[in-house]
Amino acid sequence: MRKGTYPILLGLWLSALMLLAAPLAAQAADASAKAPPRVVVQMADGTPDKQGLLLANVNNLINHYGQGKVTVEVVALGPGLSLLYKDNPLSPRIRELASRGVHFKACENTMKAQGKKLSDLNPVSEPVPSGIAYIVDRQAAGWLYYRP
Repeated sequence: MRKGTYPILLGLWLSALMLLAAPLAAQAADASAKAPPRVVVQMADGTPDKQGLLLANVNNLINHYGQGKVTVEVVALGPGLSLLYKDNPLSPRIRELASRGVHFKACENTMKAQGKKLSDLNPVSEPVPSGIAYIVDRQAAGWLYYRP
């Protein structure tokens, strides 16, 4: 080989290596920048056991991923709206989960059908016009869905 060929070959080899490594680096960056999971949880059951299970599952999600590393919204509709009644014995657990970042949504259609006002619900409750439409919209936006 002629003198000076090795540096040129080395430069070409390094350039090829960089071209091959670029997609891998981008893939690694995507994985590290992965957004925290977002979970929409449906509560359509009025039984205390199911409601307690839902709150325990939500608590487990937060404990597993870490506070602030998972987004959870609980949507109460139909008979499940009773979860958010002000006098529900689970109210202290709901307030505690809300203080950890969980959002509790109350279906306004159900509130109207049950003759309930927002003032009848746990103060952490946030109204949504239609609970089922809210869930569908969240799923369409890539949220994970859970129903106990």
